[in-house]
Amino acid sequence: MSIFDKVKELRDLTGAGMVDCKNALSENNENIDLAIEYLRKKGIAKAAKKSDRSAAEGLITIVKSPNKASIVEINSETDFVAKNPEFNSFCVQVSNLCLESDDLESLKEKKTDKDLTVSDTLVNLIAKIGEKITIGKTKTISGLKSTNYQYLHTVIKDNLAKLAVVVSLETNDNSETVKTFGKQLSMHIAASNPLALESSLIDKSILDKEQELVTEELKNSGKSDDIAKCWGENGLASGQNSVPAELGTVTSISNGWHHSCAIKTNGTVQCWGINWGMYSGYDRGQGTIPADLGTVSSVSASFNHTCAIKTDGTAQCWGSDNYGQSTIPSGLGTISNISAGQIHTCAIKNDGTAQCWGDDGEGQSTVPADFQ
Repeated sequence: MSIFDKVKELRDLTGAGMVDCKNALSENNENIDLAIEYLRKKGIAKAAKKSDRSAAEGLITIVKSPNKASIVEINSETDFVAKNPEFNSFCVQVSNLCLESDDLESLKEKKTDKDLTVSDTLVNLIAKIGEKITIGKTKTISGLKSTNYQYLHTVIKDNLAKLAVVVSLETNDNSETVKTFGKQLSMHIAASNPLALESSLIDKSILDKEQELVTEELKNSGKSDDIAKCWGENGLASGQNSVPAELGTVTSISNGWHHSCAIKTNGTVQCWGINWGMYSGYDRGQGTIPADLGTVSSVSASFNHTCAIKTDGTAQCWGSDNYGQSTIPSGLGTISNISAGQIHTCAIKNDGTAQCWGDDGEGQSTVPADFQ
């Protein structure tokens, strides 16, 4: 692989600039994994990476049958292809065939509706559309006693979307409570992108690497070694339950997912835990206090973002913004209350009206007309 290809790959993985990527590769003998670590430790990847989503364009499709579901990722070079009818049809056909087997090599040899193999159909599609198209990840979920639930975000057509999750629950209970739980769990997974079902299943090397990177980040911020070592020693290497020794007295506290935040008696905010993200460079920054925050009257820590009301009554949010949950709407003005949700945020304005922003897939950001 040429240095140009490595720079491009590193940019896709981290979102960092071309010069930064080239320098990182030069400093690490063109080793991409070491270059990712280098960028994270220097804080470049953290500033450049805005989301934990893949850099590849394309679609994810879900097809379900009784007690079985398939989910397939089809990648393309640009977003325009995702709206192409023939590309959409190919995605659905591959997902239907995936119900029989999710082994990629055997899947490529199966016949489509035109009596061509998937591989041949793919070649023809590439020739017609003029872009590189690949079959990415494939997975079939099945079980005699299982019920499958799904969540799709940014739906293009039917069961074709930019982001999709399938959850399989082994249960004989078909009540509305279980159905609601299955759907909400799918949304939770889509928002958080968890590494495993439970913390005990996460490889220790990943936890150790996260701890090393957090420690390095604290050292680079000017903190002493002692402070760097006392944070992040519990639960998923997060430390969200370990109150920093120097915190002192506080007026209020708010608990997020892998971080906690408090307002100190002097009005400043202090957060602890980690800016949880996968080892591949996805650092959300929900626990890193913005330099221009100043003093606040209220703080709300959530999944991967945090919001506060500044003493002048304006709102400020930081951390993940992949659904716009940290982008304060223009015209919001001064507020009296703010609450950070999973992937959306709501506030009460000084005139008593409510305003929400961020994800609105379930109508959570649309304030009811009769509420105002």
